[in-house]
Amino acid sequence: MTDGALSAQWSERFGLGRSPMFAGEQDGAESEHDVLLDGGYGSFGLSVVDRLGAPADAAGWAWSSDLPHYVTVTRTDVQVVRWDAPRDPQIRDIPAELGHVHGCEVRKCLNWRWGSGRRD
Repeated sequence: MTDGALSAQWSERFGLGRSPMFAGEQDGAESEHDVLLDGGYGSFGLSVVDRLGAPADAAGWAWSSDLPHYVTVTRTDVQVVRWDAPRDPQIRDIPAELGHVHGCEVRKCLNWRWGSGRRD
């Protein structure tokens, strides 16, 4: 599930750099996996997929990319996982009336859950 390249929308909306998570990914694929970069500890991985995968996979991608968080978005849910807390994913429902997720809500979740984004 791609939502008009959600990562591109968030990149532009929040002034974040965008880079593919994996080499060889193509636009229009069934899913998208990107890194959104702010030049500091607020950077995070982002996957837009049909269904949520294992939080440990997302935590592993965050860890291997030196990112504090990994965000996975489906049509109905948002999952936020910290690299060092794969057993404590934060999952939020996307209200049906919205039809898509708002990045500012995810950024609030990142800030609420993990403070300033500093690596402790």
